[in-house]
Amino acid sequence: MNADQHILHSEIGGTSVLEIDGRRRGLVLLCEHAGRDVPDAWNRLGLSEEYFSTHFSHDIGAADLTRALSTHLDAPAFLARYSRLFYDINRALRSWDCIRPDMGGIPVPGNQNLTDAERDLRDTLVRKPFDRAVLRRARKGDVFVGIHSFSRVYDGWMRETEIGVLRAEGCKHGQAMLDLLRADGRFVIGDNDPYDLRKVGPGTMSRLQAAIDAEAIILEVRNDIVDTPEGVAKVAACLGKAILALASPDEEVRP
Repeated sequence: MNADQHILHSEIGGTSVLEIDGRRRGLVLLCEHAGRDVPDAWNRLGLSEEYFSTHFSHDIGAADLTRALSTHLDAPAFLARYSRLFYDINRALRSWDCIRPDMGGIPVPGNQNLTDAERDLRDTLVRKPFDRAVLRRARKGDVFVGIHSFSRVYDGWMRETEIGVLRAEGCKHGQAMLDLLRADGRFVIGDNDPYDLRKVGPGTMSRLQAAIDAEAIILEVRNDIVDTPEGVAKVAACLGKAILALASPDEEVRP
């Protein structure tokens, strides 16, 4: 669609990102695929509601897990409100899956034949407010922890990993997190699995890391173990314990 200027002004202003305050220093939680909303002017992209309950729309369980961890750790968290079908902030600006035209072969009517101006507008509505909000809070040396979920079955393959620790080479906190979770023994832990952060294209973490010289870990949780409140609580207890064990003296709770 060709959204005009009044739409831009009505949709912008912090509404695209939910910020949860927390007193803990040195740690920032991010959930880029938390939401399933679409700005009203885009009429749900021409899709029926059933599609917004799927993994194409958002990371199932990730928002609830991020909120639970934020509460457990008293840590700040930033959750993207809009569905990644509208705009995926964890993809490159002009990549096909930043605004994907289909869901595994099912067309997304509102994402067809978009102009660069439309793509730039969505970037202004979604990615830029998210980045600004995070960078207002984060400081050099902080550890970003990204919370995502993934499907057990992908391209016909069953994924046995339950929680994957994704990190770049030399990420000390990432290696320590991997070791702690494996020693805990409650879940099957993957090392840069089901995705290898060293091989994927640039996303939110690389963008924000470069801006403030932070370290980053992405935790990928299989969505069938966080699709109930009980599952979220169990995973949050495990991850929260490991994250707290990594906290340095500087990563304290402010009075």
